[in-house]
Amino acid sequence: MLRLIILFVFLSCSVGNTLVAQDFENYTPLKCSGAIPEHITRLASDKYREAKRQIDRNQRLSDYKAEDRFYMESAFIMDEFLLSGKVIFNDPLSKYINKVADVLFVKDDSLKGKLKIYTIKSPSVNAFATDEGIVLVTLGLLAQLENEAQLAFILAHEGIHFKRRHSVDIFVEQSRIERGQGTYGKSSMEEKIIARSHYSKEMELEADKLGLELFLESNYSMKVLDGVCDVLQYSYLPFDDILFDRSFFETDDLIFPENYYLEELEEIQAEDGDYDDSRSTHPNIRKRRQNMSRRISKLDDTGKVKYIVSEKEFLAVRDIARFELCNLYLVNREYALSIYNTYMLLEKYPNNRYLDKMMVKALYGLVKYRNDGILGTVHKSYKKIEGSSQQLYYFIKKLKDKELNVIALRYAWMAMQRHPEDESIKKHASELFKELVFEKKMIPTYFFDKSKEELIAEENIDTVADTKESLEGLSKYEKIRRKKVVTEIKGEEHFLKYALVDLMKDNDFIDEFEKQLDALEKDQEGNSDDYKVLKAKRKKKRKEARIVRRKGKALGIDKIVLVDPTYRVIDQRRNTKVSYLASEINQAKYIEDLGRNADRAELQVSILNTKKLQVSDIGKFNDHAILNQWLGELLDHEGDNMELTISNQEHVKYLTEKYNTKYFAWTGVISIRRSKGPEAFWLVVGGVATIYLLPYALYKLFTPDYDSFFYMVLFDIETGETELVQQHYLAAKEAKDIVNSNLYDSFHQIKAKRKEKYKDEEEDEK
Repeated sequence: MLRLIILFVFLSCSVGNTLVAQDFENYTPLKCSGAIPEHITRLASDKYREAKRQIDRNQRLSDYKAEDRFYMESAFIMDEFLLSGKVIFNDPLSKYINKVADVLFVKDDSLKGKLKIYTIKSPSVNAFATDEGIVLVTLGLLAQLENEAQLAFILAHEGIHFKRRHSVDIFVEQSRIERGQGTYGKSSMEEKIIARSHYSKEMELEADKLGLELFLESNYSMKVLDGVCDVLQYSYLPFDDILFDRSFFETDDLIFPENYYLEELEEIQAEDGDYDDSRSTHPNIRKRRQNMSRRISKLDDTGKVKYIVSEKEFLAVRDIARFELCNLYLVNREYALSIYNTYMLLEKYPNNRYLDKMMVKALYGLVKYRNDGILGTVHKSYKKIEGSSQQLYYFIKKLKDKELNVIALRYAWMAMQRHPEDESIKKHASELFKELVFEKKMIPTYFFDKSKEELIAEENIDTVADTKESLEGLSKYEKIRRKKVVTEIKGEEHFLKYALVDLMKDNDFIDEFEKQLDALEKDQEGNSDDYKVLKAKRKKKRKEARIVRRKGKALGIDKIVLVDPTYRVIDQRRNTKVSYLASEINQAKYIEDLGRNADRAELQVSILNTKKLQVSDIGKFNDHAILNQWLGELLDHEGDNMELTISNQEHVKYLTEKYNTKYFAWTGVISIRRSKGPEAFWLVVGGVATIYLLPYALYKLFTPDYDSFFYMVLFDIETGETELVQQHYLAAKEAKDIVNSNLYDSFHQIKAKRKEKYKDEEEDEK
């Protein structure tokens, strides 16, 4: 239910100054720095009104309305995106991209200095431009590019989209298609879909054509353009195709069976990109490749270069993007992809602390989902994978539960030895130890503490099969024991017993093993099936539930942080379902109500309100980004009924210290005006037939139907536990007094402490 509450709200809405400052050996994740760009801090309503002034009032009224709707929706939707925490500014990558743009657009006054270029935290390979000149480039694209000239062409393409107002034109044209206006009047649904696709492809081809002309005016080499098409065509693959070495998780003692590895891998499909694009918004790659090839086939590339700004800077930017992808795949729960991405980077940056941490977290994610029996929700079938990474996907599929647990723990423990100062690695190693003991019930005596060679020598086992002479003089029981020992030592199926040979001699490792076993024993004692114990627990739980129903919760919390409170006004009668302007106005009022009711409840409240950010509030902006990522990942796990440490938990810990509380809440109101359905009409018809019902029927017909929904969810962000869930539905328009009542009640339950009378009742049940 909690996930549904927050997802409903979301769905109803639509490092240093220079690159050389980034030390890959001590890598820190990207974040925004400096001043927040002024246009990001402006209210969406102000940006909409400014854009609206440029609409041609002499055009057809329906087109005017469509363009007005476009500026309204784009202003508010882009505002939400810019404030979501996914957009990075004043970072090394965005600065570098802007340098390339300055070189590229130096001769074009309509583009020079007019674009606002930022990086997006997304693994997808993409870039896009908005009507207001914002160009967004994904980390996934930067990670795949081969050189600076390819980036320049992509910027030229996006610059043309802005210059030619493509996003506006596409929206208006699609509105005409939807209305069946003009030549679309008699079009079927199928024809309308194809028409929308055709118009969008026309805009893309124009951006390719004019963008190429813009690119050719620069000193960038034309030879890179075919590579741009390759980047787009193979964007579904990792940034490189490196064979996953089977020895990566092996040791001198731990050798996996041969059948854990594929003999032949699925080749990368060498298609030419000539797929059916009749319903696509973009033309297929083959057409785009051919168009560019025809234009440049007879041009001279002499003196043209791949790098104008800096090759060194480009390579550093690309590596930063690749480092970031490791974490983005974690957030998206694409653990195998994170492992493969990290594996490739470790080839270049061995023993890197950040990369080791990414590997540990990805293995931890796989272990948690495998132990819960739902690995398939986060792990693709190896049959769907092309190229060298297929070996890793197959290997993970072949690993049995205990085997995955053991190699994950082994990697985490060794990473902890390499980076003893890293608390996150230490925490994950401890969690993996707990999984091994609590979930898989593994004990130290299962593992060998000597190599196979040492055991063979110790047991005087011949490398060939025992002979009649070698067994002579042994009793029946000695022969049975010897056969069992020989099988365990020499048998390939017992390879896992050799996984921890070196660690079984590590006193710290053994101590941790014993510590987890002691904890398991205590846990089993505490969860005894003794009837009296179970009965007492059930009785206590029922009593606590009754007290909460009668009196509500009493959490005794002094301070909380409210994260970007929301207010959505939705009108289902209109094409634009969200009433953006009304939502913005009501959101500001709602935040004022939050402050007043917190004061009434004597609860300290800090509000992270992205709509009131000043250009100097970079700290709050980054805090909001951390919390958004934390919540999104938490909800994804919760959707599968999973509990595990969130990937950015160490950054969340910093927030509890900064705000002096570990309690953070998300709250909002949704007000919906429903459209009148046919039942209202038939009620009037029935009212005419039955005169006594007519007044009621007319009242229902002309009285607006409303639904209102209030929610507040409080988390302990250190543990991920949900402390309070408040939700109230009302089949009426939201009323200020009802909202205030819900707010005060929520804050009171957070602040209040349970009276001694009820504490005693709880104690009596123990």
